[in-house]
Amino acid sequence: MEGSIRTTLTELLREKGIKTIVQSFDPPMSVTTSVRVPEAPQIYMPCATAGNHVRDLPPVSIEFRFLDPPKILIEKLVLDNPSQGLVDGSFNETANNIKGRQYAAESFWLYKMQINKTLQQLGYLSATVTFKAGQPKKDGESYLVPLIADINSGPKYHVARIEVDGGTLLQDRNLLPLVAAKADDVASPNAFARLESLIRTTYCQSGYEDVDFDDEPILDTAHALAAYHFKVIPGPIYHLHSLTIDNLDATQQELAKQVLGLKPGDVYDYAAVAGLNQKMFQPDTVLKGYGCTYSTKEDKVAHVIDLTLHFFKRQPNP
Repeated sequence: MEGSIRTTLTELLREKGIKTIVQSFDPPMSVTTSVRVPEAPQIYMPCATAGNHVRDLPPVSIEFRFLDPPKILIEKLVLDNPSQGLVDGSFNETANNIKGRQYAAESFWLYKMQINKTLQQLGYLSATVTFKAGQPKKDGESYLVPLIADINSGPKYHVARIEVDGGTLLQDRNLLPLVAAKADDVASPNAFARLESLIRTTYCQSGYEDVDFDDEPILDTAHALAAYHFKVIPGPIYHLHSLTIDNLDATQQELAKQVLGLKPGDVYDYAAVAGLNQKMFQPDTVLKGYGCTYSTKEDKVAHVIDLTLHFFKRQPNP
């Protein structure tokens, strides 16, 4: 079967004036049981405990390649069926990034993601994009192919209402002033960016390392309205399991522990660790002349963290 397909492809290419050899590759056995995302590229990930595995793959298929193929490049991005409400020039950055790149279907998911992101920022929250090839033309030894983006933008959504639930730590706080959008504004996926950053900091200081958010809008397509109910998902509280300090003597290690202000058994405070370097730049620091990096290892079952502080001598200012 593969042999006849290779022969047919070779003959079709020869009719177009392209002389090449067609190769075929069967998928490895490991991919047949992996969870797949239809539009994602093939990414083979090494795993120390389970051998190689595949992450975010399209459906299992036989891959055909050309040996020494002609250079086929994207000539330009062509927008097909864009909504009249789209701003001129909104896709210029994506178009410039695409132009002149190799025409490779496995890369289209990235271009689609970029276009969808732009559409969502303009309020088209239910937009979809599909790609097709335009008429190729020969340019010297290369072929140029327009990449046509068929855009189904759908309605332009506006905000119907916004509700914010700050969760356990922020139940009594009015957090709406921290939300960029308000009722009747054009809906945007970035409305909660500032709020999420501030809430994440607050929760991580209290040990909620896995804090997450539910900020997906409920879309009323008939009326082009988006209703938001922002909710904090705190997750478990993490504690410091162990503390290891590198490149300091015993006396200096005790001083470093005092500066850090955390000991095994304490609720893990991300801010205390992240701010350690800033403390060491203070004029009266007990570890003057040192800098510090850190690494962590999380136990998602026991909800504990092993912390290692890596100290080093800073270069003196000239």
